[in-house]
Amino acid sequence: MKRISLLLAAGLLAAMFPSASARTIHVSEDGPSDFYAFDETELRWCYYDSSWNPVWIDGEPGDSWDTAFSSIDYACSAAEAGDTVLVAPGTYGPFWSDGDKGITIRSTAGAAQTFVDANQEDGTCAILGATDRLVGFTLRNATENGLYGGQAEGCVIRDCGSVQNERSAISGAIVQQYAWGGGACDAVLTDCVIENCMGNGAGGALSCTLDRCIVRNCRGNEAGGLANCVAHNSLIAGNRAEVMDSADTWEGYCGGAADSTLRNCTVVGNYAQRRFGGVGGAIETTGGRFELGACTVLNSIVVNNTCAGGAASNYGQKVQSSDVVGSTFLYSCTSPLPSGTGNTATAPRFADTTTYALASGSAGINAGNNAQAHGSHDLRGLPRLYGARVDMGATETIPASQICTVHFNANGGLVEVDSMLGVIGTALGVLPVPYRDGWRFEGWFDNVNPARGNLVTAQTKPTGRNLYLYASWTEESGSAWQPVYRFYSAGYKGHFYTIDPEERATLMCTNPNWKYEGVSYYAATEAVAGTVPLHRFYSANYRGHFFTIDETEMWNIRNTDRNWNYEGVAFYVYPSLAADPSRSAKAIHRFWSNRYRHHFFTIDEDEMWNIRNTDRNWSYEGVAFYACPNEPAP
Repeated sequence: MKRISLLLAAGLLAAMFPSASARTIHVSEDGPSDFYAFDETELRWCYYDSSWNPVWIDGEPGDSWDTAFSSIDYACSAAEAGDTVLVAPGTYGPFWSDGDKGITIRSTAGAAQTFVDANQEDGTCAILGATDRLVGFTLRNATENGLYGGQAEGCVIRDCGSVQNERSAISGAIVQQYAWGGGACDAVLTDCVIENCMGNGAGGALSCTLDRCIVRNCRGNEAGGLANCVAHNSLIAGNRAEVMDSADTWEGYCGGAADSTLRNCTVVGNYAQRRFGGVGGAIETTGGRFELGACTVLNSIVVNNTCAGGAASNYGQKVQSSDVVGSTFLYSCTSPLPSGTGNTATAPRFADTTTYALASGSAGINAGNNAQAHGSHDLRGLPRLYGARVDMGATETIPASQICTVHFNANGGLVEVDSMLGVIGTALGVLPVPYRDGWRFEGWFDNVNPARGNLVTAQTKPTGRNLYLYASWTEESGSAWQPVYRFYSAGYKGHFYTIDPEERATLMCTNPNWKYEGVSYYAATEAVAGTVPLHRFYSANYRGHFFTIDETEMWNIRNTDRNWNYEGVAFYVYPSLAADPSRSAKAIHRFWSNRYRHHFFTIDEDEMWNIRNTDRNWSYEGVAFYACPNEPAP
């Protein structure tokens, strides 16, 4: 008799088919089934047709679009650490990432075509672990949070967090309850929009970190937009703090933000039914102090906010003789003029009401504090710092004649954006990292033929109004031997090496501090004959990495030197030339600099001798290990 086990819980796929590397799991509305079953006699997977007859498949569920899951939830259960759940356009039900596995849930067509709809039933659209990523979805119609936990990029959260009527366990009366943080709670959001959401604590986001986000037209009883958040380069507009229960004295305060830190944000057009239309203050009541939302406001614009009766109310002001402890402002624009360095009460002029970019000549331009600026790009995707000083508010003012449009062609892969803005003569600072199942991303080139083009990285400075980029790919070979990539930072005076193509792509595309220098040598991603592990450390104090095959040295550093944080095995190398069966390996030489507090490694004999003979900043420490200059023959 055949025994059938249904794929209903996490871990079953892992038990049947332990994976040596991350895989892609496909999800489509047209997928044959939301779950699959494993036949332990035939050792094959199947799904059931409408008559409950098994339909056998080749390989594992989700390996291709032909065997795709029709449920994101079941795909997440099947995913292991580091896997990607790839979702085709369509509308899907709510899901849970099933723990904190560091998986990426990515749409193929972006938020405009890919929806997670809770259909106004109890619950949340998506619940993620802290290291899980959600890329390119619209979350809508949840009665609780649109998103709880995790990291969201390029997502829209809309119409979530509705009122729920519940009966009080104490009095028996019907009371109104709201979702805590109707849009998002305990999440990290980048390039996201939260709109038309409702919540208790905050209508838009509660206990979140936001960068380049828009929070608009949300409603909350304690804060309309944000509460207990950290927001950078974001717009908080048109939100409302309303009194839902007149007996609750803390409701109806802080229309825009409460108890939050705002850096380079624009808070405009928000409303509070009681007090603090823009950003909050803390109020002391007869029963003690209620911390209703004093904020720290840096490089930001807080204007045109109101409270009951239409009275201007941008922030909670500190009053000597009464109950309010005001928000702290530095290098910000609001009215009336608050105490603090660099503030102005001169009203800004806006060029639009979409991102509230500053019009030319407006107050707030080149008036912020560079030390408090965050990130490389503003709300519109333009470089965050243009000119000597950062602008106040969520956007940077740049003449139209200096703006460049960068166009992306994923060339068979997936990319989250089709284009972005840059500034002529200024480093791009950040580029999207494309994705293609089964292929290794080699970089963006300004010609569809990489051999005829130039590599474009975060350090590239565009020279014209349009820059057309094409992704270059190499099909994954499945070999344990992979290239080790080398970077150099002039600012940190150090080199960095990685065998991880995703880490290479991220560093090359998003961090202008590091210049990509190409393939240094080849090493193994797993233990093969003759190899030993190369251990990797990182020092935040020295801003550099260190590598060693010496187990005694590794343990000594881990046990005694707090300057270095152990990051695990980087890859596998030969301890000697004799350990390499092919005898093709070459020595990797090691240097140390007391001045720069970095180690340096090189396979290049000419480079090694040049440094030993001419550069007194570096002390030669001998051969560290051996690696192959080219991929070894199978």
